[in-house]
This record gives sequence, C-alpha cells and structure tokens, in this order.
Amino acid sequence: FFEMSRHEAVKALDIYKRAGQQ
Repeated sequence: FFEMSRHEAVKALDIYKRAGQQ
C-alpha cells in the first residue's frame, strides 16, 4: 500500500513539475 501510494505521489510530482515548467 505504501509503495503504491509513493509511486503515485512520485508520478503526480513529475506531472506537477512538467506543468510548472510550461
């Protein structure tokens, strides 16, 4: 459960960073 949550968090963070760059 924790691993899955962490994976989704990293994925969301990556998307957030990409959105911030644009």
